[in-house]
Amino acid sequence: AEEQRRDLRGAFKAGGLRVERIAWAYLLLFTSVGAYCGVRLLLADNARDGVLFGIILGAVLINQSVIKLWYWVMNVKISVLKELKLVRLALASGSTELAAGEESDVESFLRKPLGHGSGSGKLERRLRYLVLIALALGGALLGSNHGRYKAQMAAISAKELTEWHFDSSGTVQAVSRIKIDESSCLSAQLSLTLPYASGVLRSVRLNEQEATFESAGSGTYRVPIPGELMMEDIQLVAVWHFPFTALKQGEHGYRTVLKTLVPVKAYTLNVVIDDASGYELSPWLAKGKATPFSGTSNPPQQSLGSCGLGIIKKR
Repeated sequence: AEEQRRDLRGAFKAGGLRVERIAWAYLLLFTSVGAYCGVRLLLADNARDGVLFGIILGAVLINQSVIKLWYWVMNVKISVLKELKLVRLALASGSTELAAGEESDVESFLRKPLGHGSGSGKLERRLRYLVLIALALGGALLGSNHGRYKAQMAAISAKELTEWHFDSSGTVQAVSRIKIDESSCLSAQLSLTLPYASGVLRSVRLNEQEATFESAGSGTYRVPIPGELMMEDIQLVAVWHFPFTALKQGEHGYRTVLKTLVPVKAYTLNVVIDDASGYELSPWLAKGKATPFSGTSNPPQQSLGSCGLGIIKKR
């Protein structure tokens, strides 16, 4: 009987320690995640990070409420289990009652993990208050920087490579390839503005998929962004054209405004001329193809001035 009592006490102790370890692991894991997200929220310098870490931090706080429900369920189970174990110990001893010392041992083995009066429970509550404070500070920071974040969301971070094809039709055929960084596209639609109001957008592809678009005024179009692409890098290909007469003729050939379809941090413009177009590149440019402009902008901009195309009429 004594050996059986000893085995039962060992089983009680092992079970209690196992539950306590699980509770501690849960507490440390979610507190670490909450603290990390709180710091990242306070230090966020763009809208995407602010929204992302704010959502994760909110989820951590919700989990703290869920774990409270788990505590209650576990405590009810442990209370029932304690009564059963006390009865089993009493039966093993051959009596209907336990000695005061033995009952105290069982109570210690079956203590409630992270209970309201335990040191770990107090630590858990203090850490939760710190997370709440971090969330409040993060919300205040997001509010104070709303204008900056809104501007960042409008001024997306992108790179554009545009090629103009000059042929005999009198219309310049253009293809613009735009890479939009995932951290900057948080809007449900994208506004494309052609360099010339007389331009016409013919087609748009988003990540190799045909996309719809609608006119929003002369030379301006709105392209809906599918939800699954809003947190990814976007490869946009726009096919458009404009009349050759929109270009201005300068002293050393034709010139163009440097306007991109979206705000960009890098822009490259290439031109290709057909032999039958009636135009040619200036002698100082490579035959058949040239790059009139290639440059960067910080912060992203949509208007970069103007430049010469190096295109002249054939002699």
